[in-house]
This record gives sequence, C-alpha cells and structure tokens, in this order.
Amino acid sequence: MSPTEFELIFVIPDLTGPGDDRIALVEEHLDVVVESHSGLTLATVTAEGADAVIAARTAAAVLSACGLPPVRSYPDMVTRQDIADRAEVSRQAVGNWVRGERVQSDPFPTPMNLVGGGVWLWGDIVAWLRRRGHDIEDMAFPSLADHSRIDAVLLQTLARSARFAGHVALSGERATVLYAPSVSATNRGWAEESFQSSYALAI
Repeated sequence: MSPTEFELIFVIPDLTGPGDDRIALVEEHLDVVVESHSGLTLATVTAEGADAVIAARTAAAVLSACGLPPVRSYPDMVTRQDIADRAEVSRQAVGNWVRGERVQSDPFPTPMNLVGGGVWLWGDIVAWLRRRGHDIEDMAFPSLADHSRIDAVLLQTLARSARFAGHVALSGERATVLYAPSVSATNRGWAEESFQSSYALAI
C-alpha cells in the first residue's frame, strides 16, 4: 500500500522574518508554507505516511531538526464562505448543504463550533464532498481524532526535550529525531502584520 500525502498545519516558534534561515533548512526536506498572524506562526507542510499521525511524526521530525519544533497541531477550520471558495461553489449552495436541503442520505458534517454561523474541520468537508462526487483537491487531511493523537505525540516530544539537551540528525530525505531541541522563540520585529512564503519540495 502506497503512502498517502497529507496536508498538516503546525504551530511553530516565532521567526525573525520571512528570510529566517530555519525555513531554508525545512524547504530542503518538505514542501512548506509559513505564515504569521497576530503572534501565531504556522507551518503548513505536506508529508507522506500510512496515516495522518505517521505523516505528522515525519514532518515534526524535520521541523524539529531544523530548529522549529512544533508546539501543537493546528486544525484547518473553515467557515461557510471558506467552504464555498475552496469547493468553488456558491455561498447559497453551502447554505443548502448545511440546512440539509437535497442531501438526506449523507448529511453535511457537524460543525466543530457554532461561532459565526459555524466552523467546520476542512478534512471532514473534503471527505463529504468526495463522497458526493465533487472534484476536490487530491490531498488527505487529519481528522479531529488524528489531531488529538498528533498533539499527544508532540507533547511527549516537548516533555522529553525539556528533560534532555539532545539533537536531531538529518540524513538525506529522512529525519531521525534523537531528542527534539529546545528552541526559544525570538522576538518578532517585522514591519508587516503577517507574511507568507512558499517553498518548492526538494527532489
């Protein structure tokens, strides 16, 4: 069985800016997009694995090896408008789905939170759209249960790094975590409120 490619988002330590050397190290091993908004720095990566947790372990190992140990996973939550934009349908169509109109046999996923009219986990929406034959991006996403398991793994890693001053070895395309390094966040002094940088997967 061939591995599945997952899109994963992690909260990582703050960066000095879009030119931070640690991002350049990550791009040698992972396809990554880094964004910072209101003090929260996110790394969106794609990684392969038999399941989302295995893929997340691989991605976290690379990020840690490059000096950006993930603090936690970040669920990709979407609003009705986000769903409309990503699925390339009208906002009215999404409203019909949410209300259960025309879709009785396979109800629309339950929202994760009711704030602002509801927010949903994007992976749940993708699975539902695929079942209904919609042409949607060819990528897998972690479930809510996956996020819980990934965060448990990250918590263990952070606890271990607090007890041991270790290192992480990178070898070719694979990363082996001996002990995740403890990296303190740097103070951000950027002119812009946010930045986004895209990097190509190293072949």
